[in-house]
Amino acid sequence: MSDKRESHVNELLKQLCTQQLVGVSTGGSEVSRAYQRCCRTLDTRPLVCDENQINEEIRKKLSTTKGYNVAHSYTDCYDNLVKLDGPKNRGGVLYFLTLLSNSKSKSDVVALLKSNPPSFKQSDSSVVAPCVLPNRDIAVKNRKDVLAKPRYATAVLSPETFDGYGEADLVRDLLFVFQGISTNAIRWEASKLCYIPQPALKLPKPKLDLACKLAELGFLYKQIKSFVDQRLSEQSYGLIGQAFCSAIMQELKEYYRLIAILENQNTSGKLSLHRLLVWSHDTFDQLRLISSLCTQAGYLNGGALASSLHTFLQYGDPNVHQLVKKVLHVTTRPLLEMLRRWIYEGECCDAYGEFFITVDSDTPEDLLWESKYSIRLEMLPSFISKQMAERILLIGKTINFIRVVCRDHSPINFPFSTVATTNQGLNDIIGPDLNGHVSEVYKITSSHLISLLKKKYLLCEHLTAIRDYLLLGQGDFIQHLMDLICKDLSGLSSSLQTSMLQSKLEVL
Repeated sequence: MSDKRESHVNELLKQLCTQQLVGVSTGGSEVSRAYQRCCRTLDTRPLVCDENQINEEIRKKLSTTKGYNVAHSYTDCYDNLVKLDGPKNRGGVLYFLTLLSNSKSKSDVVALLKSNPPSFKQSDSSVVAPCVLPNRDIAVKNRKDVLAKPRYATAVLSPETFDGYGEADLVRDLLFVFQGISTNAIRWEASKLCYIPQPALKLPKPKLDLACKLAELGFLYKQIKSFVDQRLSEQSYGLIGQAFCSAIMQELKEYYRLIAILENQNTSGKLSLHRLLVWSHDTFDQLRLISSLCTQAGYLNGGALASSLHTFLQYGDPNVHQLVKKVLHVTTRPLLEMLRRWIYEGECCDAYGEFFITVDSDTPEDLLWESKYSIRLEMLPSFISKQMAERILLIGKTINFIRVVCRDHSPINFPFSTVATTNQGLNDIIGPDLNGHVSEVYKITSSHLISLLKKKYLLCEHLTAIRDYLLLGQGDFIQHLMDLICKDLSGLSSSLQTSMLQSKLEVL
């Protein structure tokens, strides 16, 4: 597979030489010599290129000259190239293509292909400052010597690298930091959990302090993004947790729009450090709040997660209240669906143990009402009172009693308006609306059960028959008993014996 890939790369290189030398030479010898020079440039030149550094410089150049979308497309192509594991000399390929792209005219390209492999100096800053190996021969007779000597070494940044680094470069790097991407000038320090400008930067201290302040936005984004990626990879996080992550990602869309606007401003040369601070002022507060939500509520599950989010509604800041309300609206959708299935169908659809009602599937039918269903207090949301939770529990128990014990599967006639309003979301699950809906459904299910017991199972007739059986309705039993013990009751109470009264009662 690798041989086919190498041959395909060689074929593409030949096509490149042929296309660039069209009209220069009629024969194929010039193309062949150009191809050999390109191969030497890619493989055997006595220079060292740091692939990561070249890749970073190309990405920065594309971002500055072509825009963020082109730079992002290049990053995707480079990632695909790395995943394919080829070609082996990626650093040389990137460097060679960069030389071609820097050629201003076709004559420069022809001159590059006809010339010997170029020798580069460390002061050449057009692409990258490569390091020169000391006294290395181009032709090596022994293959083991080639393998023993590395072709490429990592170039170490020196203070001279940042010569000419100005405010425009700092703004460009900060836009990458906003996306959680480290640059040569501003790097992520895992030990300190922050982005820190390099000490070699020759910029005034106020600008560096401002850059540190703006870099906090990248830290907040990196923290939120890592939290969402981690929790979404955990299947045990549950539906409510996944909905919470979805709400966070929806809020980050506004952040992505801001970055796109800033990229456009930077491309047009209208963005400075102070303007960047003004543009990102409101976003700081938003990301800080989202980070607090992730830290305090994100590691809970089910109804406990909804309760923790609900506590943020007690803040007086209207911006905080609005954002939390939007997040809570999306997060409680699975909870609303579980509640709807329970109060309208009697089904407890809770695969991850997030609902505040639990079902014991091992309980027999004769103990369905007493023991099968119960309330899980740790999952009871704070916006649902315990009294309302008891009523919600009774609604589902009543429906299951009708279906399982009474063997009645006829539909319960709920008003359409009740079903529709209960599915509206946040405005119904938080506030007095939910209490009104639950009370109405409770009355309907209770009336349906009583009607079923009266009409299908003749409850009133059975109770009347029991009363008549005991003769309590006619009073004959009591009258006859009083006639038998009348003489005994007329005497002294000390003369009454329990055994004598019980014997007369047994006679009846």
